[in-house]
Amino acid sequence: MRRREFLAALSCGTGLLAGCTDSGGRERVTPAPVPTVRTTEPPRRDRTVSPCPALPRDAEQFVCSSVETSGRPIQLTASRDVFPVDTLSEVGKRIRFVLSNSSLVPFSTGPDWWTLARKDPDGWTVVDDGHHREHNDVGPSDSFVWTLGLNGSVESGPAHRDVVVDTRNGRHAFVVTGYHRDGDLLAVTALFELRQRWTDTRKE
Repeated sequence: MRRREFLAALSCGTGLLAGCTDSGGRERVTPAPVPTVRTTEPPRRDRTVSPCPALPRDAEQFVCSSVETSGRPIQLTASRDVFPVDTLSEVGKRIRFVLSNSSLVPFSTGPDWWTLARKDPDGWTVVDDGHHREHNDVGPSDSFVWTLGLNGSVESGPAHRDVVVDTRNGRHAFVVTGYHRDGDLLAVTALFELRQRWTDTRKE
């Protein structure tokens, strides 16, 4: 068999040609292969909705410390999940928020780099914020503490800031912002439930 005939026979045997002849001279039609349509699976989207608000709006990264309790070097921890307070008999009662830095580089923030938001029926509402006037770094293995209340005196120190706000009962988010290793503005959030009551135990 000549090389040309061999190649023609090989092509017919493997289906490379649409039209070939058999040994009797009759044309044998081989169906052309059906092209395979490749479909690309759409990327999976993370449908997990964070319980924390994406606040403040100028932040570029968000950490919800109430659910992300590990793997994050910058954490904000509330001293309690529910903050019950009687504004008449418990004047000056506070809830504590501790910002901790377990990384090897400073977290650039400030005593007034905080935002308080409340979850209302139509979404999160900013109750108050510290306006970002002061600045200090929370170094590696260091921490900074905010104590939040509804009334009472305000006392602050090098690693402590008192905050007094006016809000009502409901789900709240205390947010601290700052800059970390990549230069993006990071917002770290801790959630708590405010249960305020007014029990006047004073005798007439």
